[in-house]
Amino acid sequence: MSEQHSEDIEKFSDLKDEYRYTDSYTAKKGEFDKCLLLFSGGLDTSCMLKWIRERYECDVYTLTLNLGQSEDFSNIKKKAYNLGAKKHFYVD
Repeated sequence: MSEQHSEDIEKFSDLKDEYRYTDSYTAKKGEFDKCLLLFSGGLDTSCMLKWIRERYECDVYTLTLNLGQSEDFSNIKKKAYNLGAKKHFYVD
């Protein structure tokens, strides 16, 4: 377990016995300066956009794909920029 994982677990010590990382790799601050986030505009990806920016101090670029869903893609774009995305991409 990495030092960062240990620090994260300490913050949630009451969950220590239940908390497990399932990723195969966790980046460290400073290892990259750009990140591409697949962005739906929902709660999860909106939180991740802010978290990645703060945690890794990097530029976050967002990508939304139109897979036939009925969404207002202009609102998703606005939300991405309001949350701090450096640039938003949309693929129809």
